Amino acid sequence: MLRIATSLLLLLTLAQASLCIKHSSQLQIHDDEAKIFKASYPHARIVKINGYYKFFSGPYKSAKQARVYLQKTQQYYPDAFIFHCKGTSSYKKQIPQIMHNTKIQHSIDESIDVPDFIEHIIQKYEKKSKETYTLTFEEFLDRFFKNDFSAKNAFYASKLAQVLALIDQDRYNWNIYANVALRYTKFIDYDLETNKEAIVDLGINIDKRVFDGGILSKDLIIDLQKRLAKVQYLSDKDKLSLLALNIYTQALVNQKLKKLYEEYYYKQKGIFEFIDERYKAGASSQVDQIDARNDLLSIKKTILKQLYDYLYSDYLLRNAIGLQTKKPLELSEFGFAVEEKDIDKIYHNAFKNSTALQKERLQSKIKQAIYTTKKNSFLPIIDFNAALFYEYKKDYSFNPTKNANGLNYFVGLNIKIPLYDSTNRSIYVQKAKIEAAMQKNITLQKVKDIAQQIHKSYNELQREYQELKIINEQLALMEQKMQLVKKRYTVGLSSYRQYSDALRNYLTLLQQKEILSISILQNQALLQILQGKHIFYGEN
Repeated sequence: MLRIATSLLLLLTLAQASLCIKHSSQLQIHDDEAKIFKASYPHARIVKINGYYKFFSGPYKSAKQARVYLQKTQQYYPDAFIFHCKGTSSYKKQIPQIMHNTKIQHSIDESIDVPDFIEHIIQKYEKKSKETYTLTFEEFLDRFFKNDFSAKNAFYASKLAQVLALIDQDRYNWNIYANVALRYTKFIDYDLETNKEAIVDLGINIDKRVFDGGILSKDLIIDLQKRLAKVQYLSDKDKLSLLALNIYTQALVNQKLKKLYEEYYYKQKGIFEFIDERYKAGASSQVDQIDARNDLLSIKKTILKQLYDYLYSDYLLRNAIGLQTKKPLELSEFGFAVEEKDIDKIYHNAFKNSTALQKERLQSKIKQAIYTTKKNSFLPIIDFNAALFYEYKKDYSFNPTKNANGLNYFVGLNIKIPLYDSTNRSIYVQKAKIEAAMQKNITLQKVKDIAQQIHKSYNELQREYQELKIINEQLALMEQKMQLVKKRYTVGLSSYRQYSDALRNYLTLLQQKEILSISILQNQALLQILQGKHIFYGEN
């Protein structure tokens, strides 16, 4: 009874509503397709919406008439379906109830055929993508330095190193402090009499290390340590800049590849529909139809991979800067000005200005200065001390007791000449000498490492420039070949496989071009940094 009631309700609904047919949605109209379509169906119309040609017909006078035309059109448009419409404007708004082969399906999501799930994913993504957030590399880098914990720690490490440099030399500073002393003394004098005294001192003391073996290189070490702290900070920022560049460019190339394959998916879908129509009309072979369908599925599979690669790189990018917006990101193209092309000048600039090399050179100078300080540890140590104090003294040796008070002071130099020390100073001298020699070798090795990096990046960059030029020429040829083969195929002078091979080569070349462009950016940035040019934050 429920089934009968539902059928009666459906017939009543259909009798009261207008019915239309949506035949197809495609990027291109082939040959006389529009003319034939409009002549074949009542109230036929083709509307271009968001770059796609949508084929509609109706409204029809009855459900029976709509089903007759549906069966006819499904020979050419297998995804055609009937839907309820209101007059001729119905193509602008499609209601959820869809009748496909006279079966009611109450959810658009449930009505999606498995082969068309890619279109569903893309449509849902594009629906969310109407409002985007444009994120330039400059904005990303600025946010990265402010939000990345490693970047924050690099700044704190720089400040800490400068503070430690001052702490190491604290013993040479003036020490001024207040002093209060309470003393009670009992002693036996030369007459073998017992004396007792109570003394109260209140005053100010001054101490200062005047000279020792370290004072000769004190100012030099402080200056070198402060310079090292700044250079270390710049070096850390360079490394973080390259990390930020990698995160942004990876998201950028994934975004571009996703769009690329989406575009060619719809192009391939139009080609498949065209070949399918020719096959049904007996103008193409079944092999061509199968190949075209298989190529469409291959592109779908690639789109899935590119989509999820993009979503992961998008997550990494947002996480790196703490971006809160949920809008889809639109990343911007950018580039670097290549200032120097002569590799000998690049070597010269790098050996003179490289931040990494400056850091090792400063380390070497500090180690040498420490070695000098240790050698001078056998020199005399001279300390200055002085005091100004008020003293109250009470002597219990007398009866009655005697009191005295007054303002006193003293000034003195304490000279200490090292003769023997259980810590064995000579061992520390040897240690400092070895560390200085090791740091010198580290610096020389860094020169070799930088030279190797320059040689590798420079030659990779030259190869990539030439390769990019070749790929652009290949792309032009493949695009020309696709057009020629397509025209020849329509008149029966070529096979679909020739077009398919050209399309596959074209997509491969486009992917290679995008990846190559990112590699060029990274090598350009690395060469600039190796030369000590802080292109990301402008501190030269």
